[in-house]
Amino acid sequence: MVLIAGVMAVPAAAHPRYSFSVTTRGEVAADVERVAAVARATLNDPRGWSLGGSIAFDQVPAGGHFQVVLASPSVIEAAAPICSARYSCRVGDQVLVNDVRWRSGTPSWTRSLEEYQRYVIIHEVGHWLGLRHADCPGPGSIAPVMHQQSISLDGCVANVWPLDRERNAVADLHGVVDQYDTQAGVLQTGARGTAVIDWQSMLRAWNPVALLVHGVDGVLGPETEKWTRKFQRSRGIKIDGLIGPETRRAMKSAP
Repeated sequence: MVLIAGVMAVPAAAHPRYSFSVTTRGEVAADVERVAAVARATLNDPRGWSLGGSIAFDQVPAGGHFQVVLASPSVIEAAAPICSARYSCRVGDQVLVNDVRWRSGTPSWTRSLEEYQRYVIIHEVGHWLGLRHADCPGPGSIAPVMHQQSISLDGCVANVWPLDRERNAVADLHGVVDQYDTQAGVLQTGARGTAVIDWQSMLRAWNPVALLVHGVDGVLGPETEKWTRKFQRSRGIKIDGLIGPETRRAMKSAP
């Protein structure tokens, strides 16, 4: 969740480095060192808000640009009117991680607890970076990481990492270039993983009838290749079914 009032403006920089500390508040049972380790790894993962290395996140002993706080439900509920004891919450420079949810997840989450923990860090720090909540694009679509997946998937598929458009938004807000695209390389038939999920999600956003058989499954099979070719044909670029820089650029500029 996010405190709508007083959204903090984060200064832009050519290659920004943001510091954060990890602490606790209230009675908690989770291992705070584990929270810190997950936060460090998640925030600097090229698939996340590091944008392939354009933004760095450094843990410091105290203070920092923002604080990841492992907090009891009662502490979170009292932090701001918009916060709830049931979920995590971001208030100003405080990323409040709900101790109970950290240890158990939520009923709506359909992936592993470890993935849920990464999602919580990505989602709440996404608010600190300047993003608001996002809606599920439609049944079967991959959920934006800024969708409130802890509450409901609304027909979307659970997702840990920011979608292409979410990374682009953070890049624009912080004055950097998303380098993850170039690191993803050229995707071809047989590829699997987050980069494929991103591409399939963009195909579905471009044409709602795309990928009706297998959907957004993270596997670049014949159906995804077929729709990639259709997209390339519609944009007047090389029709080879490969997902490289030219095809990605064309998708980003597509209406």
